[in-house]
Amino acid sequence: MAASRKYVNYSISCGSAEDFEHSCVPCLSDGQHLEACAFCVECDEHLCNTCLQCHRKTKASKHHQLLTGKIMNMHLESAKTTEVIFEKCATHNDAKIKFYCNQHDFLGCSECFTHNHKKCDLDYLPEKCKNIDQEYTDIRKKLKKKLSDAEDVMQKAEYTDNQIEESYVSVVEKINIFREEIDNQLDAIQKKTETNACEMKAKNEQKVKDVTISCEEYISEMEKLQTSLRRNNTRKQICKLFLNIQKAKSTLQSEEVQNVEKSLYNINTQFSMECYSKDFSKVFLVQSFGDLKELSTVVETPSPRADYESNLGPFADKANVETPNLDTDFKLNHLNYEGHLDVRSGTDVVCNIIACAVVSPDKLVLADDSNDKIKLVDLTTNTVTDEVSTDRHIHDVTALPGERVAVTVGNKVTFVSASEKLEIYNITPLISECRGISYNGNSLYVVCLNPDRIIELDVYGVYKQTISLNFEGVDHITTSPDHKFLYLSYYCITYCKNVIVRKTTQGEESVFSSKQIRGPLGMKVLDDGSVLVCSFYNQSIHHIDADFKHGRRIDGVHNPQGIGYNKTTRKVYVCLSNSNKLTIFSVQ
Repeated sequence: MAASRKYVNYSISCGSAEDFEHSCVPCLSDGQHLEACAFCVECDEHLCNTCLQCHRKTKASKHHQLLTGKIMNMHLESAKTTEVIFEKCATHNDAKIKFYCNQHDFLGCSECFTHNHKKCDLDYLPEKCKNIDQEYTDIRKKLKKKLSDAEDVMQKAEYTDNQIEESYVSVVEKINIFREEIDNQLDAIQKKTETNACEMKAKNEQKVKDVTISCEEYISEMEKLQTSLRRNNTRKQICKLFLNIQKAKSTLQSEEVQNVEKSLYNINTQFSMECYSKDFSKVFLVQSFGDLKELSTVVETPSPRADYESNLGPFADKANVETPNLDTDFKLNHLNYEGHLDVRSGTDVVCNIIACAVVSPDKLVLADDSNDKIKLVDLTTNTVTDEVSTDRHIHDVTALPGERVAVTVGNKVTFVSASEKLEIYNITPLISECRGISYNGNSLYVVCLNPDRIIELDVYGVYKQTISLNFEGVDHITTSPDHKFLYLSYYCITYCKNVIVRKTTQGEESVFSSKQIRGPLGMKVLDDGSVLVCSFYNQSIHHIDADFKHGRRIDGVHNPQGIGYNKTTRKVYVCLSNSNKLTIFSVQ
């Protein structure tokens, strides 16, 4: 509690006969020296008789405590030795603190104690304060100890803050050291990997150099023979001419050039780096950024070889097999645009017909991947007549005998009757995701992933065998009308190749590749054994001849991905990516 001492004594001497003990303070402020006859306790001022009457009438001061005569003198005498308390009561703001409650350790004014502390042990505050020396000493000791405790805590806090800073600096230093170690290791690994790549490059460059040297030697020998022949002929050296002709014949029969060319084709010009992008621990374990591989490729040369013999990637050594014995009377000269077929049904907004299959001359079954639906189209009216929903995305569909289809849905093959209405009658689950599917005689061939392979089923979905594949990236599969050949569309990102593989049931393979094919997807083999291939990324259809050596590009088809052929009407139905329509062509 803060208090101040103020002694009141307004005795003013006029320096004349009128000497007063106390003067009126308000009048004194106006330069008048009038004797005071009263004292206001609240204002702490002496008042003359005139000011006293005004004080009693004024609203702000009429309730003040006014002392006169002897009482005023006693109060003033007491004020000389008693400390005046100016601290206001917390409850009654217009009253001063006067009492202390020992029971409740409470300070308050008269009003507080009159209403709330009638029965309490009270002390008048001036009396309570007379004997507080011991309490003052005790509280100082306690405050000193508390101050010392606070200073100790502050020192500990400062020490703790220094420890945190030191720990942080230490951690950052270790991070930087470790990062430097990692950088050094990565630099070493990069140098090692680049060295391996450089060695691989140098090895193949040396092979090319060897081919070049062999060719130069052979060319030099040929030129010498030509020079000798011309000289012998000019000089009429008949015997020498005859001998050199025989030597030239022997040289011409040599397969040296063919052998050199073959060795050139066996040189790998492409390298692949499959980085361990999701397994950084393996980088340090094997001390390499990834698997550095040579890709089996062939060299593009200006030789008149067929297009299929170049850019074959890992298929360069595959031999061509016999041409299918099919309808030789059939001939595709060109495709005539017939129009579009709207394939929306119900609440469809956008369709994505990924594949289609002709089940009869007047029925077409569609695989709508966007809406997860199998749809039946009446080709006489060109309308969707029925549909069934699937629980997974659809990838491909193939026609079966008896107006039935088999559809790859997720990791299942779904069998559907398509006579009048669509009706699912059997489901065969497989152990991995399915892609392309094709019917071939008495078997169904299904492309499955991880690893890429072909699962052979019978027409009822019973497992028969697994056919391994030596490559990845197969998406679609189809068969020839005579059931002798399987055709696989192969889009290999690793080898940057776009090829079509023709495979016999005995495992023999031949390969067609062309720069005109980019992103081969759905395919259909026509009556003459030629193949129509959807070339997705360059928006075209590629027509491969039955000899599997030549092809041509048919432009103007927007992102084709599936294809169907109606043998009776000789119409081709092309499925377009994210489109509500099929494009119809007639075969001419």
